[in-house]
Amino acid sequence: MSTPKALLDLEVAFADGSRALVCTGIACNATTAPWQWSYGEITRAWIGAEKSLEFLCSVPMAERTGWCVGLADHLAARLGLTPTGSSILAIPLVRPERARAALKEVGITTSGRGPRIRASFHLYNDMSEANLIAEVIQPFVDSRDSHQLGVRTP
Repeated sequence: MSTPKALLDLEVAFADGSRALVCTGIACNATTAPWQWSYGEITRAWIGAEKSLEFLCSVPMAERTGWCVGLADHLAARLGLTPTGSSILAIPLVRPERARAALKEVGITTSGRGPRIRASFHLYNDMSEANLIAEVIQPFVDSRDSHQLGVRTP
């Protein structure tokens, strides 16, 4: 494998004037032919990403944040937990391995450590997914654990 000679970053400017680095560290080797960058993997990825980025850029930051945080706060309320004001919710569980297995059975991927799972919402999620998570893990929620962890979104 050759050593990259350049790393490329992709920064997007949103309709509300905010900017975000959405892709970083694309390696470009000296041996890469120019046509590969014009017609190769990056072009194919851009064709797929162009419409998504166009949509993302058209939604003001406050609306994007509100949607994601709203889903997490809805899930917290459904589980009898205090909403955190974050798009990420750490949910305390009893029998966490069984809860993770139950979520996996319905096609939901979460992460977490110890007796908690981490549910993280983005624009592609919707209320039906938040409700499904609530239905599946409600029997496993540790209501005695009032110390929930949330991560504030910018």
